Amino acid sequence: MNRVSSFRKLAITTITVYFFYFSNVSYATKNKYEILDFKIPIAQEDSIEIIEFFSYMCKHCNEIEIYLNRWSKNIPNDVKIIKIPIATNDYTQQLQKIYFTIESINKEELNIEIFNTIKKDRFFFKKHKNLENWLLKHQISINKFNKVFNSFGIEIKMKQANNLFHFCNIKEIPIFIVGGEYLTSPTLAGNSYIDTIEEIDKLINKYRSESNTIS
Repeated sequence: MNRVSSFRKLAITTITVYFFYFSNVSYATKNKYEILDFKIPIAQEDSIEIIEFFSYMCKHCNEIEIYLNRWSKNIPNDVKIIKIPIATNDYTQQLQKIYFTIESINKEELNIEIFNTIKKDRFFFKKHKNLENWLLKHQISINKFNKVFNSFGIEIKMKQANNLFHFCNIKEIPIFIVGGEYLTSPTLAGNSYIDTIEEIDKLINKYRSESNTIS
């Protein structure tokens, strides 16, 4: 799976333009997507970024992750996925912090394992001892994890993620923003996870085609 390590660049640039835009989504389109009234700056040049807003406590986010995981193994090299778990309370903030930590230590593949664990026990990660046992199960050093988990860098990532979420005026999850311009979701795609993935593919091609025309 292709991911962008420079999430910080995206968030900082986005926060910079935050103060210039107030109406965020256009509802004029009759397609399975909406067009943002602004463009979120791309963190990595010559790439097509897909921002995914999700929550580990969201049933639909959990269910679509299986399709996303399978689909992402065959995406083009220039397509980058930026996962942003949202935080609406203390527990989801804890989960957000766990995700950014595993991302920072290059263990993003454990994202699906977090979903699977929460599916069995929604509040499993409330207890730090449970988290430590989970880390050991997946052969991750507790000391290494805690050092990153409690770092200032993770706090910055969380703040940037929350700012970006509010900036985009997201009203539901999961939500996918393609190329910083096009927004789609299972709701827009007819309440179908497969159709959502297909719509993301179409938007990738649309963005690529329009970018080539401009250049």
